[in-house]
Amino acid sequence: MIHVTGHRGARDLAPENTIAGFTLAGDLGCHAVELDVNLTRDGQLAVIHDDSLDRTTDGSGAVASYTLRELQRFDAGNGERIPSLEQVLEHIRPSAMLVQIELKGEGTELVAPEVVRRQAMAQRVRFTSFFHRRLLEIRRLLPEAQTGVLTDTNPVDPLHMLRSAMADTFHVKHPRIDRWLVEQLHQAGHRFVALGKIVDNQTIDRLVELEVDAIGSDRPDLVIERLKHHSQYQPPG
Repeated sequence: MIHVTGHRGARDLAPENTIAGFTLAGDLGCHAVELDVNLTRDGQLAVIHDDSLDRTTDGSGAVASYTLRELQRFDAGNGERIPSLEQVLEHIRPSAMLVQIELKGEGTELVAPEVVRRQAMAQRVRFTSFFHRRLLEIRRLLPEAQTGVLTDTNPVDPLHMLRSAMADTFHVKHPRIDRWLVEQLHQAGHRFVALGKIVDNQTIDRLVELEVDAIGSDRPDLVIERLKHHSQYQPPG
């Protein structure tokens, strides 16, 4: 069975990186949600993709120039507020979903482990980053959590990338995926996650044929329906 991850919640269906988006992802039947964290001025972790407010809220300026309380005054879409990582984990904890936390800003890898530990969620999170040294820090501070390398390249030696970062899973944009890459990871016992704008049946069918382990999508509803067509979907829990 292939798992489905709601990218930034359910990005094309609800405001991204909001409680409403994560709730919808769960209602749709996602196995996991993906979110992004950046540090605030007072050292809190805000769940927001960009390092500025301009694209996703009615505010402007750098996330790092505001305290968490100040950030939460802004509208993140449809009246939603920018949540903290603590709030999101507390919200998701009663469900069966896993949480994929992308470490966006410098220093997030130093704060996130303690937040996850306080919420007793270490066994249900996976930290990811394009900055693989951050994953090494996570491995040191919270060794029981899973980690995954993000890449937007055609890797010559994906196993070397995983070993260097001491990571568990490999996450790559779907146009870069081919059978050789998937087989390299599977033969070594690693899971493979497809990312990107995966919102059409042709792309989903191709990923099913390649036998990826999970698909992250802005439209998880479409992915779930197509996986059901292939008998490749089983609800979480």
